[in-house]
Amino acid sequence: MDQNNRQTELDTQTAYLNLNSSIAQVNAYQQALIGSQRQLDSTKTGHDVGVSTFQRPITIIRRQTGFVGSALSIFAEYYSLESSGWGDW
Repeated sequence: MDQNNRQTELDTQTAYLNLNSSIAQVNAYQQALIGSQRQLDSTKTGHDVGVSTFQRPITIIRRQTGFVGSALSIFAEYYSLESSGWGDW
């Protein structure tokens, strides 16, 4: 019985730490998404006012790719939380 109690306690602690880690990861991805959006916005603004001319289409595509990548990371982490039973955190 004592062994079962210890294992249950260990499993609970592990689940709690994993949940906290996942929440921190989601928060980090959200900040990356905000940063990517700001980069994209500033690149588009530079394009609109004519600051950047030669590489603007490539730069805008790179910024859009970074933004989408950040969004996908958030969705993947949310899915991971949902599939592990922590969807309502």
